[in-house]
Amino acid sequence: MGKRQTAQKSVQNDLRIGTSGWTYDDWSGKFYPEDIKGPARLEFYATQFNAVEINATFYRLPTASMVTGWNRRMPPDFHVAVKGSRRITHLKRLQDCQAELREFIGRVAPLQQLRVILWQLPPSFRPDLPCLESFFALLRDEAAAIPHVLPELQSTNKDVRLAAVETLGKLRARQAAAPIRRLFYSAERADRMPYLTAEDEPLLAAALDDKGYPTPLRAQAALGLGRIASPTAVATLWRITRDRDRDLVEAAEAGLRLAEDRALQYGSGSPRVTAEVCAGFESPLSNRTLERLLQSTDGDVLDAAVAAARVRSALVGALLGVLNRTEPSREGHLVEAVVDSLYSTENGRSALAQSSSPIVRAFFERRKLVETFGST
Repeated sequence: MGKRQTAQKSVQNDLRIGTSGWTYDDWSGKFYPEDIKGPARLEFYATQFNAVEINATFYRLPTASMVTGWNRRMPPDFHVAVKGSRRITHLKRLQDCQAELREFIGRVAPLQQLRVILWQLPPSFRPDLPCLESFFALLRDEAAAIPHVLPELQSTNKDVRLAAVETLGKLRARQAAAPIRRLFYSAERADRMPYLTAEDEPLLAAALDDKGYPTPLRAQAALGLGRIASPTAVATLWRITRDRDRDLVEAAEAGLRLAEDRALQYGSGSPRVTAEVCAGFESPLSNRTLERLLQSTDGDVLDAAVAAARVRSALVGALLGVLNRTEPSREGHLVEAVVDSLYSTENGRSALAQSSSPIVRAFFERRKLVETFGST
């Protein structure tokens, strides 16, 4: 089907090529490289195709975290078709389904690359024009929901305003960005945090940069930027990792962990912070980054990279390399940390059992005792 450049060329011709789903185990080794597993498959898929149909939405409603993960792994020019819920098409058979339709639209609307909803009818469904016309009217009502919700941003009832903010945020309503910003800045500082649920990037970035806000509000802004995970959002988070406020730095790191690979693709920070960010997610890119950091001669960087390498079989060789470069009699704390990380994987424990170093073996035996009897 061609590489990314082929997909990009097809965009110019308005041609979209993709498959129905991407989570097929028998594609491993044939389409997906062997080391690409789980959620990372979608990101790889998007380098080969420029569209996909999501079948999972037919069987169950996607959670907010699922949609956030899909958004992070799809490039901006990617197109998505989702299959409509079977509760609507097969159980309700397009009738008396307004509540189900509203819930479905609310769940999939935050999918930034959504272009098509595919309604697959059961084979037993016979042509029924009145039923179809009624369903099409419901679809138009849901598509027109945003103009009806927008006026609620001006409500004198605070709870109504905040409910409208949350709803419009879920629908990714671009028309709501400007009025929500006005509401944010017109509210008392102590009352501004709920407006950040709209996840408007300029608003979040401004809130994060404003030192007049309390740390919890700025921390929420950092997490929002991490969920957006655009190049500018990631750059803002990396810049904040140089702040003197440790709580704020930790929030920025948490946001970068939410961005996963995009945190490493769209920006960079100090080696120590990079290791701490990589500790929050595992992917081929984060493993390669940690493998490089495990070669550092800086003690703080090495400590952070060793800790981040726990439970990663792919990094056993790199951890053994650290042991080989370390003088056990002078750097016992580092040896102990490396042994602890190696002990977290089966092949790491096997390598420790074969070590010829008395000190390494001693730490290994101690670690086994701790596991058996506890730290006491």
